Amino acid sequence: MNQKHFPIAALFALALLVLLAGCAQVVAPSGGARDEQPPRLDSLHSTANYQTHFEKQDILLIFDEFIQLHDPYNQIVISPPLSKRPEVKVEKYRRIRLRFDDEEELHPNTTYTIYFGEAIKDFTEGNAADLRFVFSTGDHIDSLAAEGRVVDAVTGQGVPDVLVMLYEAAGWEDSIPSRDLPLYFARTDAQGAYRLENLRRDSFRLFALKDANGNYRFDQSAELIAFSDSLVVSGRDSTGVESLPPLRLFAQEQPLLLLDRIQPRYGLLKLLFNRPPYELSESSFEPASAFICRKAEQDSLLLWYHSSDTAALQVILSGGDFSDTVSLQPKGRAEFLSDHSLGFRQTLPAVQEAPARGKTDAQGSRPAAVPLVQVQKQLPETPIVLEFDTPLKSFRDGLFLWERDSLPLASSPLISIDSADCRNLHIEHPWQEGSVYRLQLLPGAVEDVYGGRLQDTTRFAWRIEKRENLSSLHLKLSFPDAAQTYVLQLKQGGELLWEQSVSGVEEWEHRFAVLEPGKYKVVVIEDRNGNDCYDTGDYWKHRQPERLAEKVPEELRPNWEVEVVWKVEF
Repeated sequence: MNQKHFPIAALFALALLVLLAGCAQVVAPSGGARDEQPPRLDSLHSTANYQTHFEKQDILLIFDEFIQLHDPYNQIVISPPLSKRPEVKVEKYRRIRLRFDDEEELHPNTTYTIYFGEAIKDFTEGNAADLRFVFSTGDHIDSLAAEGRVVDAVTGQGVPDVLVMLYEAAGWEDSIPSRDLPLYFARTDAQGAYRLENLRRDSFRLFALKDANGNYRFDQSAELIAFSDSLVVSGRDSTGVESLPPLRLFAQEQPLLLLDRIQPRYGLLKLLFNRPPYELSESSFEPASAFICRKAEQDSLLLWYHSSDTAALQVILSGGDFSDTVSLQPKGRAEFLSDHSLGFRQTLPAVQEAPARGKTDAQGSRPAAVPLVQVQKQLPETPIVLEFDTPLKSFRDGLFLWERDSLPLASSPLISIDSADCRNLHIEHPWQEGSVYRLQLLPGAVEDVYGGRLQDTTRFAWRIEKRENLSSLHLKLSFPDAAQTYVLQLKQGGELLWEQSVSGVEEWEHRFAVLEPGKYKVVVIEDRNGNDCYDTGDYWKHRQPERLAEKVPEELRPNWEVEVVWKVEF
């Protein structure tokens, strides 16, 4: 018999290859299309789902690809809760084993649901398996369900990927969503719809959460939430499926906080808050004679003052749940007042030197050129607004020189200081379509509260737009409750163009005579607390966000009026 002899070196190399193969690391394959499929359960070789007469045993779940466990402590939720947390581990890269604690006793005739959340992910791309494991220790599995939608409280659009959770109603406390895991939960789809399944016959509290940190708890103040004021009672509907009203998702209102104070110069204090300080309806100075006016701008409050000396001032702020006192030392008073002059806040129109015209005089000189001012567009029936940089005290009509189409204006426009912003002048007049109005503001025409005046002649020019190039919008609204207060808004894009509060009426009508052609939106806010603005919800105060309704009229075209007849419903 012939025998083949292998060299010792070859045998050693073969053994080394086997050893390396056994110790090879699992790595993501390189190249190819990105894997977007989550792991799929091999139901044939896994512990059977939806069992009845279940007895305590290990639950083995086998998948079609390599998997990993992600944050199982927070992601895996069992309903009803167990007394002991089970052990969950990965075996042989493709298996999940859930082992109940030795002391755990499952309740008789009870349906259990194990929600795996995003705990089971594939090894390469992190795609999460959508898996619920359901079993019953009795002879049937609870089959009741509840469904509904989660919508944005402002836009009314469905919100995807929101956790909708049920908690036991018995022994309910408001703090439960921030500290305890839910009994049941579901996630909304792309349209904001959800369905809670395998519910027992019982009463529950309903809470929705845009979970920022993935722990199924409302433990971050910036997380979006929604809640139901009433109990969810499963099993009342003959179909076994409860249809629930929409949940309106909102950002919890943050307590107002004063973040910083800035004194850009003497006479102005700028207070910075963590959000718009709309509830600060009161602000006063000690001494009171130092206070001039105030203006809220986004997250800031501007306060102007003027004192007779440099003694410290006290600014007293109050409104809603907020109150604070700010000490202020008027610095730089003498320097500011010594060289202060009034300036403009708005961008002034461009000015060009016009060529000199006319005959030369005896010395060979031509008349001085009159500067050419860029002509701005102005709508008829709307005031011209001049924006200055400090609060205004007075103006002198005689130093406002007006022309219409190069001729002196026959009657002077009506000028007033804006009550909403003490830095602005409103100029009203029956402006004639197509005409060009020119204004020369002579030095000293306007004076502010600090004695500052215009130092130079300033020129403006406006062309009044023709109505044939403009549009009109006629609103006819009917409200659901005549006793309710409503805030009405007209918006274009993200800009608020007009706002008005109405109350005590069932029917309301208004005509916008001149608007630029384009797309607009009408917004109605149900102003339940009468503060003339929209209020978000507050879970801890059991307050739902105020309701809004929106209407988008057909696009406004030149020389055209659009009529909107709207029965407002929320």
